Amino acid sequence: MVVSAGRKRFADGGEVHFGTRALADGLLTLGYSTHAVERLSRYAADHGHLAGAPGLRPADGAVAQTASGPDAVAVAAHLGMVAAAQPLVSGGVSKTLNLPGAAVRSPPPSKSVAKADANSPQAAYRPASW
Repeated sequence: MVVSAGRKRFADGGEVHFGTRALADGLLTLGYSTHAVERLSRYAADHGHLAGAPGLRPADGAVAQTASGPDAVAVAAHLGMVAAAQPLVSGGVSKTLNLPGAAVRSPPPSKSVAKADANSPQAAYRPASW
């Protein structure tokens, strides 16, 4: 089975490398051949994303979006994923939003996270360095 290599960079300059079968398993589930999965996995390892990868069907692009890269998932989408997952797990869900080094420090655009009732999951905005 194909294992994709990944890399996560930390704000302090550190970095961790890891291997995962998630990309290969997902592409196989979408109907890609083993050969296509190997090519796409190599592309992802070389580029850090699958946006514009030769052989990736346009309809599958959103499935392979990442937190950074040319077609990054929007912050609101990240929060939506956390909100969707929260009722399915016991305990809390944590989501780190990766920002480019050139990001400008500014307050959140609004306090749009609302609590519908006492049993609703909540999202909190907590800047790490303010």
